[in-house]
Amino acid sequence: MSKREVERFFTEVSKNEELMSDLLNRLEVSVIVQVGNTHGYNITEEDVRAYSEEQKAALTAKELENVAGGSDVRDSHERYYN
Repeated sequence: MSKREVERFFTEVSKNEELMSDLLNRLEVSVIVQVGNTHGYNITEEDVRAYSEEQKAALTAKELENVAGGSDVRDSHERYYN
């Protein structure tokens, strides 16, 4: 992989939530904690796991709401007409 391809990959990761999620899901929790702690964040493996579970639950709830017809028609209208 060339340097340009690595740059393209990380640029896409920063813009693409699905790709970011896939990447984070594959990282070891201990690595996330180590990087966070190195950069001044006081987090533990338990913190990271709890947050991850909360995010999965929130995403699932939102997806279910949209599938059940919970999306607001006004949102679509504003996207297309503003």
